Amino acid sequence: MKNISIICLRIKGSGNIGSIARAMKNMGVEDLILVNPETDIDKDTRKMAVAAFDIVEKARIVSKLEDLLPEFNLLVGTSARTGKLRQNIFTPGKFAEEIATKFSDGKIGILFGPEDSGLSKKDLFLCDYIVRIPTVKNFKSLNISQAVLIVLYEIFLIKSGIRAFPSGIKSKPSTRGDRELLFNHIEDTLLNVGYLHENNPKRIMFTIRQIFSRANLSKRDVQILHGIFSQFDVLLRKLGDDLRK
Repeated sequence: MKNISIICLRIKGSGNIGSIARAMKNMGVEDLILVNPETDIDKDTRKMAVAAFDIVEKARIVSKLEDLLPEFNLLVGTSARTGKLRQNIFTPGKFAEEIATKFSDGKIGILFGPEDSGLSKKDLFLCDYIVRIPTVKNFKSLNISQAVLIVLYEIFLIKSGIRAFPSGIKSKPSTRGDRELLFNHIEDTLLNVGYLHENNPKRIMFTIRQIFSRANLSKRDVQILHGIFSQFDVLLRKLGDDLRK
């Protein structure tokens, strides 16, 4: 993520600068550029940045977007606008895939416009790609820090290779024999409580088997379920003894 810069054009909210810095730090991006900002860095900036104020302190302030063009291999605009001018329009996910294959080493600037109006046609004309975050049609407005986080999150997913988090509990998959013993145990217990019909217990048991089969039970899962139904068996025997007394 070291090759990515966040560029904010004519940003108006001091607190938004802090929120953007926090979103950047979450995703491992450090270079923040403020182009002709319409606010100052103040206590609201620091408050919203939390532990990411170092990014704000290192932020560059420039007067014109054009001055940055020689620095980047790719300039990407973010916009919810539609029109003939905008080509190469991507969702954040597709954009992340695109730059992973074509611009893995190039320097990329991701441009965000003013909070109230977004990027103008003139701004977008300078961009190579446009990223649009899908939303419902009747409410497209996103807070600028939310937009920054969504775009960077998709890039981070691709670059990090994270697709799932490992389970904290390790257990081998159950075998067909493990599950068959469990199903027999469940059937016996449900017969004892009167849930299954003695003349045709398999009708409901077929559905119960399907439910547990879809769960992809591990050996540990099977052991826990055995334990649960064993406790039911103990309770049933105790109730039976009490009744006989």
